[in-house]
Amino acid sequence: MSKLDELEKLGELKSSGAITEQEFEKLKTKLLHDTVLPQEGDVYPERERTNNGKATAGMVLGIVSLIVWIIPLIGAPVSIIGLIQASKGQRSEKKNEATVGLVLNILGLVATIINASIGAYRGANGLL
Repeated sequence: MSKLDELEKLGELKSSGAITEQEFEKLKTKLLHDTVLPQEGDVYPERERTNNGKATAGMVLGIVSLIVWIIPLIGAPVSIIGLIQASKGQRSEKKNEATVGLVLNILGLVATIINASIGAYRGANGLL
């Protein structure tokens, strides 16, 4: 059976109501490309699992950034790395953890910048 015959058969199944429009598109794609391309709404657990660690890492680094902001040379990199990890973790099952991590890292980065600015001002004016 040729691909054209199979496409016609799929069209008949769709018009008879045996398969839905979404199923038709998926089967048509598989037939034409010999593979199934990702469709909107498809869930890939292996991708989510890998991002779960990033969400957790973002949250942990956010907590750490609230502690190490006092030393800007450590606080800035910790906060920036935490922001990156938390933003990547937004696409995981642990989206709430990633959101908490984003907020904590932003707070830590702001505190680090303020601390560094005050230190630079005081150093420039001989107030240290």
